[in-house]
Amino acid sequence: MQNNQSSFNKEDCFGTIIFCGFSLLLMLSIFFADMIVNLECQKSPSTEVYCQLNRTQLFLLKTRTQILAPGELKGATVKEHEDGEGDTSYQIILNTQKGNIRFIFTSSRKDAENRMNQINDFLDKSDIAQLNVTQNNIFEIVGLLIVFVFLLAIFLFNILLVIMPTKKPHQKALLFLEKKT
Repeated sequence: MQNNQSSFNKEDCFGTIIFCGFSLLLMLSIFFADMIVNLECQKSPSTEVYCQLNRTQLFLLKTRTQILAPGELKGATVKEHEDGEGDTSYQIILNTQKGNIRFIFTSSRKDAENRMNQINDFLDKSDIAQLNVTQNNIFEIVGLLIVFVFLLAIFLFNILLVIMPTKKPHQKALLFLEKKT
């Protein structure tokens, strides 16, 4: 009589570990990504600029607020990023007295320059009393969540295949089949 043997092997284990690590990193990046980023600024009658930067994350729908001191915001610039595949993204940087603050990413150079100009125009022109610049990343995050759920389903299916023992035919049944042929 032959015992059931598991289909578990080292290659399956290694692949599963890598898959788990990748899925975990994807999930962490989703939970801690900025879902909504918003910069709100107002000018006082004395033309001092008061700004507040809000970042809402998916994880517990937590909003982090950073209040800039009056007059701290000095301008905005665009920084270009290129990945290894030649794709370019653009990041708007808020220039402050205390240093630079990463604001938002976009794949459109025109969009980045328009937002940068909107911030700089607000600071330079006395007739503009309020500024509100928002980026909503909800669709990108929902897309990543769908990918994560798909990867999780594949992972669970693979775990079932690795853990579940394969059923081998009983020795007597094999002998019986050999006699028939």
